[in-house]
Amino acid sequence: CPDLQQLCIDERASCLGGMTNDLARALAVHCKQLSVLEVYFQRYSLPSELFTDEGLIALSEGCKGLRKLTLYNCDRISDRSLYAVAANCPGLTAITLGGYNEHITDGGMTVLFDSCKQLRHVQLSSKLFKVTDCSGSSLAANCPCLTNAKLTQAMTDATIQQLALSCKHLRELDLHRSCRVSCEALQRLLEGCLLLSRLVLPQQLEVGAVVRAMSSRCCCSLSTLEEEQLQVLALQ
Repeated sequence: CPDLQQLCIDERASCLGGMTNDLARALAVHCKQLSVLEVYFQRYSLPSELFTDEGLIALSEGCKGLRKLTLYNCDRISDRSLYAVAANCPGLTAITLGGYNEHITDGGMTVLFDSCKQLRHVQLSSKLFKVTDCSGSSLAANCPCLTNAKLTQAMTDATIQQLALSCKHLRELDLHRSCRVSCEALQRLLEGCLLLSRLVLPQQLEVGAVVRAMSSRCCCSLSTLEEEQLQVLALQ
């Protein structure tokens, strides 16, 4: 399959298992046109142990045109893989890291953001506890074309303020699990990111306070703000 460009391997919906290092190496050799890769495992899945840094590093070396990478519950993947993707796939435009992973840290994320400056979609699991404002600042500084982002639980006002300053194309931001976010930071975000159309709030924030902060966005009444169709969601 030398012309294969998109591949989704979902262990959750298959009786054949999921991604393995052997399959990743085969893709690197035979599918060099691969640009979209999605890998899903069930939480705490034993098959996920068969897909490690060795496999993803080999794949990044063979598929240098990778543009979109999605990894869910790939808990054997670490910063080593992010270093390799950063070095081999600088044209990456979207990355999603879902589920718990204690092996991915600011070290890997900052290197990735520094190299992959075309990133537009960055979805980070709230359970990446070692991915903090250090990564958030790097994302904002290096990826000005960012349009869609989901932040980790360890990111705070500092990341939001950096996004407000640098990411003027931001349209969607998910803060659902971000515990340390203030209305003041959100006000700066709304003032700085005028294209923002969807904002998912942490549960502990009062929606009314955010709506009041929105009034500074264009110094107008709530009715006009409703016409802007800024969707504010407070998920339970």
